[in-house]
Amino acid sequence: MLIGVDLLWVRHGINGGTESVIRNLLKAFGEIGEEEFLLFVSGDNADSFRAFGEYKNIRLHVCDTDSAIPVRRVLWQNMHEDELAFKCGVDLMFSPIYSLPRFKKGRIPYVAVIHDMQALHYPEYFGKIRNMFFRYSWKKTCRDASRVITISDYCKDEIEKFYPAVKGRITRIYDPVDIDFRGSTRDHDGAPVYGREFEETIGKVLEKYGLSRGGYDYCVSSLLPHKNLDTLLKMKAEFRGDNTPLVISGVGGHDEEFGERIRQLDIDELVLRTGFVSDEERNALYAGCRLFLFPSVFEGFGMPPVEALAFGKRVVMTKEACLREITADKAVYVDDPYDPADWAEKTGHAVTLKEKVVSFPQYDPHVIASSYLRIFRNV
Repeated sequence: MLIGVDLLWVRHGINGGTESVIRNLLKAFGEIGEEEFLLFVSGDNADSFRAFGEYKNIRLHVCDTDSAIPVRRVLWQNMHEDELAFKCGVDLMFSPIYSLPRFKKGRIPYVAVIHDMQALHYPEYFGKIRNMFFRYSWKKTCRDASRVITISDYCKDEIEKFYPAVKGRITRIYDPVDIDFRGSTRDHDGAPVYGREFEETIGKVLEKYGLSRGGYDYCVSSLLPHKNLDTLLKMKAEFRGDNTPLVISGVGGHDEEFGERIRQLDIDELVLRTGFVSDEERNALYAGCRLFLFPSVFEGFGMPPVEALAFGKRVVMTKEACLREITADKAVYVDDPYDPADWAEKTGHAVTLKEKVVSFPQYDPHVIASSYLRIFRNV
């Protein structure tokens, strides 16, 4: 079976967690090697996917469009993608996001993923046209896709509530979480023991950012309001007895407003923003932190706290939306996500706990990829 994969939407380094998910999944598809995959990439993101062509079962097809120009990309996808897939002999199209072509010949079945319905909760993030596009795309996907995948029970319940026509054709498959420990193990108490190569990487990354081992708290997040980073800033401002700096990695959101907020609270010396970091740097920052903090109040899955727990970090976070489901009660949870005092109390408790690696075999990329392959074959 030849499976086409729509990757035209990927803007490397901009799509955040959604891009990480598809890359983890493609790597697992290549390692399993049980089906053939044809990746439909754009002119400006093709290079970022070249390495997947080294797998014997994965090929690339560069399409005449660019991911950085959304209007052009959407028009091209709607007018040409299905026909191109048919000409290439594709048996099934996999769309890792919610957007299906408007013009289909009806010959090829589509499997699509709806990661979350953020625009329903936060329409203010998007203009009127984009909000209309999201709702149109979700409805069309739930109506026309042969199978819809979503990434948590929370999301599945929500999608079925708003688009009941999808019932019976929607499946929950968790996101694949791929962590490279570089030969790391754990001791008899479950604490992380990192390999020599990774320890060297940790040292280099901490030196780059002027950080010390265990001397900072870490957060991986965009700067959008629902990520609730303002509460962490208030905690740092109001409880200065704990002057541990907060390091934030991620892109997207209101960068200037966030910087101004830091200045208003007079905590410039306590907040370090790294912007986008490579997986290698992110993993080193996970491993070197004192605590991992995740204040978000809305997620479809929430990969960062899972990654931090897998690194043996003590995690303090909210239990909103899917987050307690995804972290399986393995973190320390605040009761009020907007209360700086609650955060201060829970972080104070968390530092008294021992670091312990938490395993999540249900998120192993090979397990997740196998679940997708079963769906593809059934469709």
